[in-house]
Amino acid sequence: MENAKVDGIGITQTIEKSSLKYLKDLLDNDFDIRILGESCKADMAVKPKNIENDAWLPVQVKATKQSSKNRYSFLVRCNDYSNMLLLCVCVQENRIWDIDPLEAKQYNSIHITLNCDTNKFKNCLVDIENLVKLVSDRYNNLPKLTLDDCDTPIGETGKQEKEYRLKRETCLPFLKFE
Repeated sequence: MENAKVDGIGITQTIEKSSLKYLKDLLDNDFDIRILGESCKADMAVKPKNIENDAWLPVQVKATKQSSKNRYSFLVRCNDYSNMLLLCVCVQENRIWDIDPLEAKQYNSIHITLNCDTNKFKNCLVDIENLVKLVSDRYNNLPKLTLDDCDTPIGETGKQEKEYRLKRETCLPFLKFE
C-alpha cells in the first residue's frame, strides 16, 4: 500500500501535500506561510503577518490517512525536530495533534488511539479553533530562523537540487516550473 500511486504520485506524497494545504488554509489569515523544498528538515515555515523581519518558525508536518478504530500512525524515524512545531495531521477527519518534539525523538513512529486511556498522545489533539493560538504561542516561545535557513535541504543531493532550481528560475524566469 505504501508504494501505491494515484496519477503517478505516491499516496504518501498525496496525503502529505493535502495536509500541508489543509494547514495553510487554516492559518493563512493570520500567518505568512511558505511550503519548503524537499529534504528540508521542516515542511513549512510560518510567521505572523504583522512581523516584517525574516524570522520564521519551522513546522514539521506528519500526515496519515483516515483510519479505522480511531487509530492513527505517523512515521517520525527518530529525527530531531527540536525547536520547531511538530504537527500530526489527518485531513479526512480534520484532526491535528501537537506533539512534543523531544517526546517524538524516542520513537520511530507515533501511534494514537483515541479510545485508549493509556495512550499518551491522544491528549495532544488540537481543537481547530485553537490552532492559531497554538502556532502563535510556539512562534513567540521557540527560536526563529531565516526563511533561507528553513528552506535549506539537509542532504548534499537536496542542496544541489536547490542550487539548480534557483539557477533555473534565474536564467529562465519566463518559464513556470511546478
